[in-house]
Amino acid sequence: MADRSEQPSNGALPVSEMVRRRLSELPRAERRVGRALLVHSPTIGLESSSRLAEIVGTSGPTVIRFVNRLGFSTYAEFQSAWRDELDARLVSPVETFREYEPETDAMKRAVRTADQSVQAIRESVAQLPPGEFETAVELLARRRRVVVFGGWFSDVLARHLAALLQGARREVWHLDVAPVQRSAVLLDAGASDVAVAFDFRRYEQDTLVAAQHLADRGARIVLVTDQWVSPVAGLASAVLIARAAPTPLDSMASAMVLCQALEAAVVDRLGTKVAARIENLAAVSATLIPNWSAPGE
Repeated sequence: MADRSEQPSNGALPVSEMVRRRLSELPRAERRVGRALLVHSPTIGLESSSRLAEIVGTSGPTVIRFVNRLGFSTYAEFQSAWRDELDARLVSPVETFREYEPETDAMKRAVRTADQSVQAIRESVAQLPPGEFETAVELLARRRRVVVFGGWFSDVLARHLAALLQGARREVWHLDVAPVQRSAVLLDAGASDVAVAFDFRRYEQDTLVAAQHLADRGARIVLVTDQWVSPVAGLASAVLIARAAPTPLDSMASAMVLCQALEAAVVDRLGTKVAARIENLAAVSATLIPNWSAPGE
């Protein structure tokens, strides 16, 4: 199995991210191949070129032209890289923990974890495509309503980003994990909305279903994911990759920093109106939360 902490050997990006970035440039028939790889079950990339063409509804030569355009000399070379990526995507927490190197000195563990997290954060920011981040910020600043949601672990990120954005603008909603609450928020989704989805390996079907529902209603999707890239990428207008650090369970430190960066950039974009909102929010909060104000106020 490939080293799961590294990018595929064919280049600097995962194959799925290469596909997503090139999607808009592709001829229509090749674009169908790319979308199938991003949205369908990831095992579709393990089919033969003729079978993949049949599933997508195109020809074998179109599939070959598609993989050539990504930089692969042969379909077999593409499949090898895709298989390595699929291994990394589907790795279970049990397998990750087996590869973890224990440390008996707690302080050494703290220093190593901090170093690994800082490295992951630096790489995430360095590899962040400016156009993707700009699109995400513009959507979060200008759309009528923002819906934010995550999964089992990543819901904490969704709640954090929602809380940050609620201080900066109106109509920010956290999409609860519970199906009934999700249904109530999704019911009113529309073309003037933007949704931020957090999805990390192993990718959750509920997150993809919610994103598909929002996209079907015309909402724009911003995806925050890891270096192995969630299937939600096939629906997204902007994809922000937060590299996972090699901790026992993949660290989300990079994603937390991206949340802070998004909030700061949205505040910059909205300008002076944010100050008035924060003052009003503080005034309302002071009437509801005992001891909200600082001592002496």
